[in-house]
Amino acid sequence: KNGHIQYPGENEYSKLIQSNGGTCNAYTSGNRTNYYFDIHPSLLSDALDVFAHFFISPLLSPSSIGRELQAVHSEFESYLGQDSWRIFQVDKLTSDPEHPYSRFTIGNMESLRTTSNLCGTDIRQVLIDFYENEYSANRMSLAVLGNRKLTNVCVIDVSSTVKLDFETVFVLLKHHDLQLDDLFCAGDNPKLTKQF
Repeated sequence: KNGHIQYPGENEYSKLIQSNGGTCNAYTSGNRTNYYFDIHPSLLSDALDVFAHFFISPLLSPSSIGRELQAVHSEFESYLGQDSWRIFQVDKLTSDPEHPYSRFTIGNMESLRTTSNLCGTDIRQVLIDFYENEYSANRMSLAVLGNRKLTNVCVIDVSSTVKLDFETVFVLLKHHDLQLDDLFCAGDNPKLTKQF
C-alpha cells in the first residue's frame, strides 16, 4: 500500500492491478510473508516493476504506517470471534514461553502503538531497521506463473524493466536441464492451481 521512490503514490500498485482486472493481496504466517497478484499477461512486466520497488526503495511514510496500524488492528478485532483463532492462541499461550511460537503475532493498537509510545520507540524507525536487516535477496523467492513457456528468455524479458534493481533484490535461478519428466504430481490431480 505504501509508495516507494520510483512510484511514490500510495496504492499505485493495487490501482494498477485492480484497474486491469487483477487481484492482489498478502499474508503473514509464522516466519514468512507472502505477496501475490494476478494481472493480464500484457501488463505483467509493469506490475512486476511496481512490485519490485516495494523491496528496492520503500517510502514507509508516517501517514501510511498509521493507516496500516489501523488495518492490523481491524484484522485483530475480526479474529476475536473466531473459535479456531482463539484455540490457536491458547495453544501458543500454553507452549514454551522461551520459544518464538509462544509470541503474540498479529498485533493490535495496544501492542503496536501504545506499547511503543510508552517505551519511546519510533515505529517508523523500527520498520526501517527491519527492512534494512531482514529484506534481503537471499531470504526471498519469486515465482512467476504466466501463459508463456518458462525459459531463461522469458525470465529475463519479464524482469528487463528493472534488471539492475532486480539483481540487488531477486536472485533469478537458472534451470539446469530440468525436464518435465523430472517433475511429478504428489497428489491425484496433476494440474497447477492458484489457491487464495
